[in-house]
Amino acid sequence: MTMEEVAQQYAAEHGLELHERLRVPQRSPQLAANIALVQQGEVAYAVVGPIAGGRQGMLYLCTGGRAMGPAEAQFEIPGLGGALDGLWVRRSGRSVWTRIKLPAGYTELRFDDAAFDGNYRVAVREASSEAAARRLLDREFTAWHVEHAMQGNKLSQAGSFELAGERLFMRGPNGFRDREGLEAFGNAAAGLADRVAAFVARGV
Repeated sequence: MTMEEVAQQYAAEHGLELHERLRVPQRSPQLAANIALVQQGEVAYAVVGPIAGGRQGMLYLCTGGRAMGPAEAQFEIPGLGGALDGLWVRRSGRSVWTRIKLPAGYTELRFDDAAFDGNYRVAVREASSEAAARRLLDREFTAWHVEHAMQGNKLSQAGSFELAGERLFMRGPNGFRDREGLEAFGNAAAGLADRVAAFVARGV
């Protein structure tokens, strides 16, 4: 099936809206796609509605003209900006060859979960956000994320996510390659959104 057909089938099976061209409400500030994708905030094959039967959100395919890039999800989570704004969690190796550079002005955090810390770099935009970031990314969360996030290789962005303003952004594998992959990405993204929303609701 083509990527368009995959998106069509997924949307139809879950009762979601499908938009072949859509301007996203907000772009991910630091999970930048390569080859200048999403330059104007327009994406291809956006699937909108209650993702995985849960929270309202959207799955979409980054595009830059004819080039297709990674899948992304985003969810608006009211109150998120006041709880934790400016968290960057990026798939990365630790060697000189696979280590991803931190965004300018961000402060790195390290964790005692070896599986998580060895495969992701974490940083906050404001030092005052460190305590909240560590409460969200506790050992239960990091273990869950390593098991349930879309785990690409260390040079991919799959499993990377960012909290910015009132929105959660998450990256998946490249494209809507197959129905099973899109289903898995939707489930992983919705699961992450639920955990972040629960963190905000706890008010901690």
